Amino acid sequence: KGVVGMANHTALISRSGEEFHIADSAAPVLNEKGDISGTVLVFRDASEEYRQREEASHSVEYDCGKVTGISAGDAQGKSLVSVFPRMASEMDKIRETIRTRQPCCEERKTRQGESGTYYEDVTIFPLIANGVDGAVIQIDDVTERCNLEQMMIQSEKMMSVGGLAAGMAHEIN
Repeated sequence: KGVVGMANHTALISRSGEEFHIADSAAPVLNEKGDISGTVLVFRDASEEYRQREEASHSVEYDCGKVTGISAGDAQGKSLVSVFPRMASEMDKIRETIRTRQPCCEERKTRQGESGTYYEDVTIFPLIANGVDGAVIQIDDVTERCNLEQMMIQSEKMMSVGGLAAGMAHEIN
């Protein structure tokens, strides 16, 4: 006796033939005795959300292929580690995130690549959908940001040494 969602991917078609993707829900109307005496149906135009999800799904497929060299279709049904072997070290964190339903973030994780050292922020988000537990793993390449920060620190050190040298020269004079 609560609010329920209806089937996913529901669409309404207007008389002109235009298709509207909708989000919908139904809730019971209860009488004084607590018995169901009717239903309230709510429909909301979710066409824009649907379009964005479709675009994101194509982006994810592209990113999957770009990063792993395996198409999303070929990756489907396979374990994460078989598709993305470097995630093997994250499996305990992924399981813990799913178990606790708390996001986990590791910043500036170092990875050796073909052309040097890379830095990544790895964030694992719990995903609970349709009674299935899972995780969304976001890997952000922060190499450029880390390199800039290191250059700024080095520059600040050099400025300090320069200031110290100028002070000593002034005292000697």
